[in-house]
Amino acid sequence: MTALLVKDWKLLKGQRQFFMVIIGLAAFYAIFMNETAMSFVVTYIAIMMAMFTLSTISYDEYNNGAAFLFTLPIERREYVLEKYVFAAIVTGVSSAVGLGVCCGIGFARGYFASAGDVVEVAVSGLVGGVVVVCLLLALMIPLQLKFGVEKSRMVWIGGIMVVAVLGFGGAKLAQLLDVDVKGIIGVLGQVSPVVAGAVLFVILAVGVAVSCVISVKIVEKKEF
Repeated sequence: MTALLVKDWKLLKGQRQFFMVIIGLAAFYAIFMNETAMSFVVTYIAIMMAMFTLSTISYDEYNNGAAFLFTLPIERREYVLEKYVFAAIVTGVSSAVGLGVCCGIGFARGYFASAGDVVEVAVSGLVGGVVVVCLLLALMIPLQLKFGVEKSRMVWIGGIMVVAVLGFGGAKLAQLLDVDVKGIIGVLGQVSPVVAGAVLFVILAVGVAVSCVISVKIVEKKEF
């Protein structure tokens, strides 16, 4: 797996200009937006950097590169696992960089009156970034391995439309059945943050694990 991580790291280094643009945009947001946007900046950087994991799959498959790659002593299961590990590393490092940028600009502009403000921004930004990245990659990695770049985007758009329709239909059904949605949300809002965080972590972990298993099966059956 180390060789695969090095390969993707080399690809990452080749996109320096793209990443500098991301950091520049994040700094622009942090400078010209108010303190409530700080957590968004951390989430934004994490998501944009994590998306590079998907582009490494495209690079691997370019000009039948994957066919050559699997002639090397690399197991297909190992290849899939490396993508998830690489995504975790990139997300973690980019989140730390984003947090550093926000904290530096926040202190310079007087957004943070105390360490508690920094912790609040860090927690909200990191949690938001991790949740979105986990959901995004858990869905997109299997789709891209199965259908390729273009078809996976179409499937992704179709999936979003299905979710939107189901959400709208669920809301209408709740109205017809006189379900107190606001009351349910209020009860959920009273749940301890620790318990809510633990439940969220378990859900994300299970989702990523299922995604990884599906991806492994896709690659093991795929002909290059």
